[in-house]
Amino acid sequence: MPSSGGAGRRRLLPQAVVGATVVLLVGATAWVFQNRSREGHAPGWEVPANAAGRFLSNNAGPSLSRSGDLMGRLATERLGPEELWAGLANRGLPWSERSVYLMALAVAGGVDSARRLVALYLTEPSLNQGAFARVLSEAGCAGFLRALESLLEDGDDAHAAAAIRGLAGVGGDNALQLLADIMNDDAWPEDLRRQAALGLLQQGNDRLSTIAIHGLGTLGDEGSRAELSAILHNKPTARGLRLHAAAALGRIGSPQAAQDLVDAFEEFSGEEEQTRLLDALGHCPFPVVDNTFREFLADPASPDELRVAATEALSNSSAEAVPFLQNLAASDPDADVREMAAWAISTREPGGQLGPELARMIGIEPEPDVRRRLYEGLLVQAENPAESLLPTIQAEDDPAARIAAINAVGDAVGRGRPTSLASPFDAEMVPELETVAISESSLNLRMRAVFALRRAGTPASKAALARISSTHSPEIAKAAANGLLAKK
Repeated sequence: MPSSGGAGRRRLLPQAVVGATVVLLVGATAWVFQNRSREGHAPGWEVPANAAGRFLSNNAGPSLSRSGDLMGRLATERLGPEELWAGLANRGLPWSERSVYLMALAVAGGVDSARRLVALYLTEPSLNQGAFARVLSEAGCAGFLRALESLLEDGDDAHAAAAIRGLAGVGGDNALQLLADIMNDDAWPEDLRRQAALGLLQQGNDRLSTIAIHGLGTLGDEGSRAELSAILHNKPTARGLRLHAAAALGRIGSPQAAQDLVDAFEEFSGEEEQTRLLDALGHCPFPVVDNTFREFLADPASPDELRVAATEALSNSSAEAVPFLQNLAASDPDADVREMAAWAISTREPGGQLGPELARMIGIEPEPDVRRRLYEGLLVQAENPAESLLPTIQAEDDPAARIAAINAVGDAVGRGRPTSLASPFDAEMVPELETVAISESSLNLRMRAVFALRRAGTPASKAALARISSTHSPEIAKAAANGLLAKK
């Protein structure tokens, strides 16, 4: 079927003609029921002797196992079609009994029976439609899936919603693929996409539930938020699915979604679980979670590890988080928090306005790991005042902090100012970077040395890259060769 849907896919019909449309639709789709090939019955109104009873005795699914008395009666009595229809239409009976009449009518077959079944399906309460479709599927009415597809293709949104509930009840690869297609197609109305996601959730399969949860997070509307909140707070649900729901709520990022995540802290006591809740909160726009993070990080009772995790989570938040991160990087008493805040700043898009402030912080920061991240933060600032840090950089003796510092110098040189940095970079730093790149240091450190040369792009840097491109380490050689290509 076509991949588009919703109002842009179907012509929505005025309410006054919906009834007529249903009649035409079920007439057009009913023929598919004739094509079933189960032995022992023929199309039409006649119910072959004991056909329903034989079918029920041999093929009853688990959902019908509690209807033994009625099944036995159908197996020994020749009920006429209208008696079967009367039983099915009697909504005063429990569904367990009505479903047996439905199974018998499905076995009887025939165009008229098919027409009435589809019409009755459309008037069935929505809570029963999935079970109705499931019984028809168990009875071998493969054509009912095609009837549901026709409802999706030609009906209005109410018909499509009924079809979606039916597809969830039928299950199977084809039906579930249709649900996934609807959920992921933004041409369908949000309500129908959400119902398709809920149909996948109903299957009780963790893989499908994960796909559905992701789909609800992508939809991001209030209805999807409410469904995800219900999953998150439902303690019998598998822990992994609840945490997937938390991540999806973070992507939605609304004030209520953030509150759902805050409330969940009382339900998850483990450090790993709370870390994942913090990560989800960190994806929300910072104005939505500003007070939450400030209070958590200022609370003396907050565990050190979770304070670090909270700071890391803000790397995913909106640009409004940057001043708060800069304050943490400058003044938090925990060096690990300062380091993570500086790292979060370094992950931002280029064009930041903190260059001079980060340079000032580098000059007074006592911890080399924090300085390393602050140097990295200079790379994404509109201004990189590395020349003011030259004495500090030359004094760095921690290997990782020193390579990060030289990267900052290479970045400043590559930007073309100040030109006074190019000479010390070529004379003092290029040889050091080449030595590190071909050394036995960690791959990460060697790769950073290559990138410092690539950032600078001076003749001396290019010559060093050419020599490094012949090194025995394939990763380093490729990075150096790519740097030469990039600078041509």
